[in-house]
Amino acid sequence: MITLLLGLGFCAGQFRAWLELRAEGIYLATNPNSSFFYLLTFLHAMHVFVGILVMVYLAGRLIASHTTSSRSLFSNTAIYWHFMTGLWLYLLLLCRMKL
Repeated sequence: MITLLLGLGFCAGQFRAWLELRAEGIYLATNPNSSFFYLLTFLHAMHVFVGILVMVYLAGRLIASHTTSSRSLFSNTAIYWHFMTGLWLYLLLLCRMKL
């Protein structure tokens, strides 16, 4: 549930950032930098959103049936999200370091 809430929070925050950029007159076609930023953040937001959909689907399957395969799928999805959390924390720290 925490992952679901954090993922939705990320998507909402990303949408808000796009609205703020738009208010400042920075659009997709403004320059190559803005195009790259919009593309990269859109792909990331879509990745998170699809992950949320998969997680909701698997949670529904797990609640509906108590089979081992549903538990295994849900467990593998949880491992994936934990790995992604660690990866993004690493990337955040890497970006914060002044090399």
